[in-house]
Amino acid sequence: MASLADRLVGLLMLLAAIAIFVLYTTWVVVTPFLPESHPLQQLFPARWLAAAVPAAAGGLVLVALAAFVLKTLLKSPPKPKAQ
Repeated sequence: MASLADRLVGLLMLLAAIAIFVLYTTWVVVTPFLPESHPLQQLFPARWLAAAVPAAAGGLVLVALAAFVLKTLLKSPPKPKAQ
């Protein structure tokens, strides 16, 4: 059974994920249909960042994954050759 602290941390993580989802969805889906003079436009950065930030994060994840695989391959002992 999870302790109260574990449940609280889980709830906070869930609420943070929901807030990020709502903000990003509003930024990407709603703001392109609003005029530039709308007050909601002032709350979000430029729209090109909506694609650039996740693309850069994905690239960093791929680089980290490749570095981990390379490190693991270099660390493992070579297999003996079959004759």
